[in-house]
Amino acid sequence: MSKPLEICEAIVNLLIKSEPGFFKELNIKVLANKFEVSRSYLSRTFKICMGENLNEYIKRIRILRSALLLIEMRNLRVGEIAGELGWDSTVSFIKAFKRFNGVTPGKFKKLCGKIVP
Repeated sequence: MSKPLEICEAIVNLLIKSEPGFFKELNIKVLANKFEVSRSYLSRTFKICMGENLNEYIKRIRILRSALLLIEMRNLRVGEIAGELGWDSTVSFIKAFKRFNGVTPGKFKKLCGKIVP
């Protein structure tokens, strides 16, 4: 797989279809090894194809996955979800979640609890 667009498409598919635990150790180095390209090539290629930094894309997918887990697995604590998706700390997860969604994960969970029976 050497065509830049194919690599980008494969990364997007991999991230969207992966189980939450896959994100625990996920970073550009892991993806570069998987696709047998250098980290710099992968970062550049992804930015050109997608118009977004690969690290930011990974973070955004983690946030989207965490929102789904907050809705689907209400018994899990915010810290457990953060750990499951590879965040170094609950605090960094909460800050990133709020930056992307405008509310903290705890507030999101409460709001969704009122909507979803």
